[in-house]
Amino acid sequence: MSRILVLKRKKKTKMLLMMRMRMMTQHPISMTKSRLKKILMQTVRMCLGVRMKKRLNQKKEYDDVKEGRTVFMGNLPFDVEKEDIEEAFSEFGSIRYVRMVYDHEKDRPKGIAFLQFDEKSDADSCLERVSVRPLCIGGRTIAVKKAVDSKQLTMPENKSHGNKGKDNRNLHLATEGIIKEGTNAAAGISKADIMKRKLALEAKKKKLKNINFFVSTDRLCVRNMPSTFSETDLKQLMSKYGHVVQVKIMRDIKQANSAGIGKSKGYGFVQFSKHEAALTALRATNNNPSIFTAQKRPIVDFSIENSGILNARSKKKSGFIVEEKSSKVKKSFNQRWKEKREKRKESGAFTKPPASSQSALSSKPEKTASKKKKVPTATLR
Repeated sequence: MSRILVLKRKKKTKMLLMMRMRMMTQHPISMTKSRLKKILMQTVRMCLGVRMKKRLNQKKEYDDVKEGRTVFMGNLPFDVEKEDIEEAFSEFGSIRYVRMVYDHEKDRPKGIAFLQFDEKSDADSCLERVSVRPLCIGGRTIAVKKAVDSKQLTMPENKSHGNKGKDNRNLHLATEGIIKEGTNAAAGISKADIMKRKLALEAKKKKLKNINFFVSTDRLCVRNMPSTFSETDLKQLMSKYGHVVQVKIMRDIKQANSAGIGKSKGYGFVQFSKHEAALTALRATNNNPSIFTAQKRPIVDFSIENSGILNARSKKKSGFIVEEKSSKVKKSFNQRWKEKREKRKESGAFTKPPASSQSALSSKPEKTASKKKKVPTATLR
């Protein structure tokens, strides 16, 4: 049957082609160029077996955003799971899927997600209730909005191009100084040092999950130091590679000696004036057996800083400076008057007035006194 249908279709197309060719030959002058082009295109499509679509410009795609069943969620906690979101939104209706957006560079969620309901009415009821009573997940109030098509979003071009691929937290420096077990760099390292390196790496990863933490570009963290290693020794060691701004060894104040210096905790920080100097110092001293001992080698990497603490410190410093300036500039009128009077006294500007002026001054209060006495008598009368 299929073969017969194919043959019939071929005969039909041949007949149509013949008819069109006759039309073109019989009436060549009356036909315009557009009409001829249209006939040719139709014949070609018929020969190839292509069916014309009613709308060539519009693609028929299944778009749930246009249907209004999808909602957008923002300000989500970074450790939230899909199950937590489904549990929070299940009261509004049956959920089809939850899609979380991940940041592959930082290897963590972005804090935003999309949720699709089975029906539009459920999505509408969710948006209405959230506008009155906001939802909380993991101690955060979730921003819920109606999902919009990506074409409708308008982002400024300069900002989008400027932030693209920019590493504000210097995460590329977090891998500097890492030595993994089983590699050529780990040859000769003691088991205790390898364990310390593993623990330090885990702590670093845990800290960097928080957005407030970043990797410093010019400050190094030196671990596995002997208890006898002092600040001067550390500065002498690191000053070979560049200008050292600050050296600090963390000490236990409870275990202080007779001089009041606490016992070293075995790690400290070194700040350089330039990033290049810090990088060369890290690569030269990290895992170097000739610095301390072969069994206890230095563990050096870029320090992890908390932006919140640093901002608070800078604000405090700026506040103290402002207070000092204000105390110097802003003085009360009485203080300024007293200062001027004291200066005049010291310079000898104040001199005793002549006798005539003294008598004039003494006579004035008498007149005023007499006037004052007359006033109450008049009132009595």
